[in-house]
Amino acid sequence: MQVQRRVEPLIRANPILQKALVEGAEKELLGEDEVEGLPKKYRLRDNLYLKRLWEGWLLYMPVQSEADVRMFPLDAIFVDEVETLNPSLTDALQERLYHSPLKWERWFSQPTVAGYGIDERFAMTDQRYWHLKCPKCKQWFAMEEHFPKVLMATLEGKPVLWGGDWDATTWDGRWKFSYCCPFCQSLIANPQSLEKEWVAKYPDREAHGYHLTQLYSATMTATDVARLWHQGQFSLRRKERFFNSVLGLPYSGGERQPITAEKCVYGTHDLGILAEFNRRFAGLDVGDRLHLVVLEQLPDGVLALVWAEEISGVDKWERVAQKVRSLKVSAIAVNAMPYKDSAKKLLRQLAPEIKGVLVYDTGGQRMSIGEEDKETGQPIKTISIPRVELMDGTVDAVLSGRIIFPRKGLAITEQVVKHLQNYIIEIDETGKRDYAKGREDHFGRAIDYARIVAETARALRAMPAEPIRVDWLAGTPLVPSLGGVAW
Repeated sequence: MQVQRRVEPLIRANPILQKALVEGAEKELLGEDEVEGLPKKYRLRDNLYLKRLWEGWLLYMPVQSEADVRMFPLDAIFVDEVETLNPSLTDALQERLYHSPLKWERWFSQPTVAGYGIDERFAMTDQRYWHLKCPKCKQWFAMEEHFPKVLMATLEGKPVLWGGDWDATTWDGRWKFSYCCPFCQSLIANPQSLEKEWVAKYPDREAHGYHLTQLYSATMTATDVARLWHQGQFSLRRKERFFNSVLGLPYSGGERQPITAEKCVYGTHDLGILAEFNRRFAGLDVGDRLHLVVLEQLPDGVLALVWAEEISGVDKWERVAQKVRSLKVSAIAVNAMPYKDSAKKLLRQLAPEIKGVLVYDTGGQRMSIGEEDKETGQPIKTISIPRVELMDGTVDAVLSGRIIFPRKGLAITEQVVKHLQNYIIEIDETGKRDYAKGREDHFGRAIDYARIVAETARALRAMPAEPIRVDWLAGTPLVPSLGGVAW
């Protein structure tokens, strides 16, 4: 466990902490057998996972589930590598502080993508940046906010090319880089020697957030930084890593985050039916809260988002039924898990006026269409499709403008797009590509389901036993030239 290598030496080296440490107290608290019988994932090499310091307890362990979080009430939490933590667990950790008058929270991480993890938390704080004062023009600035204008290429100590004018795809091996003022371009030999202070962007906010960057590092020179920036021009992955690891900033777009707000296509419409004669298709993402979207198919095949709503409460399923009826939906797709029986009940309640299909996210290689519960006399149509394939289809539809969103400025538009931005691509050690799980992407998943029922409407009606042919998708945005769609 990394925490042992980091924390234990500090305790051993600090005489004050050594004096405060009560040896064996954890056995007194839990009992000898319980300590010895702890699961291995909670143990350090000395079989301890908590220590008694003064009148409190220091607990360190990996957090992998809510069961881990519920083990103890807490007064303070120090969470490292927030990006790797399931978002639901961050909320669960905060709940363990409710009883405490202290309620300390400290969150640490390198960011990855915009609007997620540490970036989302930092956005809720007063956002403090380390500002330097130029000794020449007296302007204050944060280096990361003005990069690459804080770089200056020099030859034999003389400025030759300002970072603001530099085409970073070019490189001259004779160059040495120095930092400079982004305003007057005067050279800065050592940023640490300048007058400096933390400056909050939003000083009225209660929570403090501090942004750190390698630009102030004593172990990376300006030439090191410039070389990495140059190399990042030829590889999107390197550029992402540069933003994350060197600038300490999230990277919007790129290979890992294919959808951003800037890449979406927006209409001028508000929520609601656009034209009575258009077909509308609903998607429902199922969980403790239900996320409903409705896509309206325009004459040119484009799918316009005309409704998005989060629905909760004891009557949530009935309210979904009422909403799709009021929006005159032709068909609805609902993900099968985790509340399969409730999903089936909804589909039967809506039939036959509104066609329904149950969607299974699979790890298989092929999409298939089928039925289940035939023996009941009320069969349910099903689509089984690999999760990555389903989400890839939505990403492609959004980026190509085949799915358009309500006008900018609507709160629900921003929320839906934010969920789609959480379609983050991960590649494991074997090279397998997948979308990250556990992120707040519910409206995106609901769009997945609405899109797939719109694009397979004819195939669902045909109910073939053999693999789907492309002509069964006729009239959908995927194959717009092949004719109409009928259930």
